[in-house]
Amino acid sequence: MYISIILAFGIIVTLQAFGDIISAKTNGKLPSIFVSAILFLIGFWTVIPTEVTTAAGQQTTILDISGISSSLFVLLLTLLVTNMGSLMTIKELLAQWRTVLIGIAALGGVMVFAYFVGGSIFGREVGLVTAPPLAGGLAAMSIMVTEANELGRSDLALISALVFATQGLLGYPIMTYVLRRRAGAILGDYKAGKIKLLEQSEPAADAAKSRFKFIPEFPAKYLTPPVLIAKVAIVGILADAASKLTGGMVHTYVLCLVFGIIASEIGFLDKKILGKSETMGLMMVLLMGFVFGGLADASIETMSMVFAPLVLTMIIGVAGLIVFSVIAGKILKENWAMSIAIGINCLCGFPPNYILTNEAAQAISSSKEEYEVLMQEMLPKVLVGGFATVTVGSVIVANIFVGLM
Repeated sequence: MYISIILAFGIIVTLQAFGDIISAKTNGKLPSIFVSAILFLIGFWTVIPTEVTTAAGQQTTILDISGISSSLFVLLLTLLVTNMGSLMTIKELLAQWRTVLIGIAALGGVMVFAYFVGGSIFGREVGLVTAPPLAGGLAAMSIMVTEANELGRSDLALISALVFATQGLLGYPIMTYVLRRRAGAILGDYKAGKIKLLEQSEPAADAAKSRFKFIPEFPAKYLTPPVLIAKVAIVGILADAASKLTGGMVHTYVLCLVFGIIASEIGFLDKKILGKSETMGLMMVLLMGFVFGGLADASIETMSMVFAPLVLTMIIGVAGLIVFSVIAGKILKENWAMSIAIGINCLCGFPPNYILTNEAAQAISSSKEEYEVLMQEMLPKVLVGGFATVTVGSVIVANIFVGLM
């Protein structure tokens, strides 16, 4: 089947548009990315070809035809994570040590439940290959798939790949529910005067935010989209170079977040800089198009081969994640819903965690000020939790579990 570039892109963006419409219709109760994921899955099972033929007669995928390649995904993710750094301050980052500990506890829950409980039912090998990709990272999944194939266990490699491809279907609704619960509680505290919008109510905080600033602001006439994007790219380049200096021990995306915060504090990056460049919407569409495109691997045939161990071990692992997150949150005096939201990043990652937080804030708030308060209270924890689990923790889990194979 031949598909043109514009048709391939049109399919990808239209299914995402339907997700947004249905989410808006339900006031965010059905998250847009969950609806879109279901639509993509149904599409790949029915009318959307998982393999297409180019004009030259070569076999490829709908993602490659549309131009949404893995290289583009890495590029956009680097820019967006750096941009997310511009939304936070050094003070906020340092204040998230509890978030990191809750994320680590969530990973512990996944490991314990998937390996000991799931492994006792379906075999220790199934538990071993399920936990690392369930912890969230593409790198973790790749490590387990490679090891399983080297051992001649293609069935285990398939389970690991499918866990990574489909985990969002389980994670998105859970994260939406707990974020909405937490947002309702935050609004109650805000209306009672227990929480304030920092940017409006605390001039001293604003002064503190700018005490590191030494780079003067660009005149408004120079802040064109290319200039704004170039500033983000420069910070991303520095973060990537710093990651290479560590031999990859500190992930590029972790440093993109840190460098983005620092660049914003010293005045090089504007707050919400990509929003000002009016490119955020397109970048998110392209990024999520790549994420949804991965569902092409979850065909009915492959799912049916490993359905029971795949689904049940995922559910068991998520149960462990929730239990350990809530216990850690109780110890560290964090709200139970927020604790689960931090832990469930394992199944969502970035940018879905940002999108889900934004949707929850929009659905629960009734004014711009309420929306800003909700994002102020929830987004830093969600972002840091995502990097603690997906970007860093999942690779550590994979390296531990691959040694047990």
